[in-house]
Amino acid sequence: MIGTDSSTFLVAWQNGSSYGVDKLDTANEQSSVYMTTMRFDADKPYFTKQLKKVFLYHSALTANDSITVQYRVNNSGAFQTLFESDADNSLNGMTKVFIAHENISFLEIEFRVYINGSDTLPELKQISMEYQEIKHIRTDSVSA
Repeated sequence: MIGTDSSTFLVAWQNGSSYGVDKLDTANEQSSVYMTTMRFDADKPYFTKQLKKVFLYHSALTANDSITVQYRVNNSGAFQTLFESDADNSLNGMTKVFIAHENISFLEIEFRVYINGSDTLPELKQISMEYQEIKHIRTDSVSA
């Protein structure tokens, strides 16, 4: 990233064989953005894990703000919506704890977070999760 003045930055990017340079103007704010996390496997890609909770920490939401969290397991298929957070259903307007009632098992998981608003977008401070490793016991039998 190279700053050309106090409100303009040039950012180089590459996605596969496509590449380019984007000009970012900090004086013009977006009304919606999203980010995708890296895939997480807890350094144990061979163990199945089960999602228990997702914690979302963000700045206070106003009446027009919302945050949507999606997930994808094992780099397969489309992202699925996990939960949406707005000013009415956030704890103190700044924290959302989602308890996974579904059976979401994974070897690796990634999240996509959409932030929508009107004037100044809320700041995403942290997304974290609680999970449980599922131990698999394999038994083989040999016939005599």
